Amino acid sequence: MPSYEVAAYFVHEMYHASQFHAGRSPGAKTMTEDDWVTMMVDEEIDGTVKGFMHKLALERFGRAPEDDRPAGMGKFRGAYTYGYKLAIDAGKDPITARDEGIARGRRMVDWMLKRPSKRTAPDLGPNKFDTYEEYYRREWQQTSKTP
Repeated sequence: MPSYEVAAYFVHEMYHASQFHAGRSPGAKTMTEDDWVTMMVDEEIDGTVKGFMHKLALERFGRAPEDDRPAGMGKFRGAYTYGYKLAIDAGKDPITARDEGIARGRRMVDWMLKRPSKRTAPDLGPNKFDTYEEYYRREWQQTSKTP
């Protein structure tokens, strides 16, 4: 795996660690199932966006090629760039345009984490079979079982 891809995944995983150590990502037993699953899926989306934004920065500084690594980067880049361009074309400043690009990219990541149909896997997930929602729901249920 190229170093720029590893770096994007590292940023993603460090986001999880920072959320946990700041108390914003408590264990499964501390919340209701639906609330915990929603929180964890949102954390996956946010972590993925942070990793993709890091990769985008590496690309812009000439430290990484514009490719689809990590998986989904091409779709994120397209959504981010389109959102940024729309905002600039509407006369918004670059900081606001960046925020709007990130928001559009986040919606794309949210879409990539969902299962397109019962017979297909999501574009992004914890493995080749589950969505993050399915994965975290199962984790909550296993952790919350009474002996």
